[in-house]
Amino acid sequence: MSSSERPPMPPPDPDEVDIDIDPEAGPASLPEVAEYLGDFESIEAYLRAMLEPEIAPGVMWLLDYLEMAQVRARFESDGSRLHVARGKVFRTRAANT
Repeated sequence: MSSSERPPMPPPDPDEVDIDIDPEAGPASLPEVAEYLGDFESIEAYLRAMLEPEIAPGVMWLLDYLEMAQVRARFESDGSRLHVARGKVFRTRAANT
């Protein structure tokens, strides 16, 4: 490969967004419309972590049968959107909300 050629980029993950994170400033440096929710490998992992405290230990298996697309839609029903960027989950809202 010549120096002017670039390797092909993988297709973008639809849940990934570019949010500039200053590693020195941490989550406090985020724009007001982005809320840092924690470190999770995916949005599904975040949703499961939010639901686990609400489920009795004896029926935790129910989480395996949930339609996560519908769970996500419920979490985003207020107009916000969930995104993952570099292993960090954020909720974004329109600037006027």
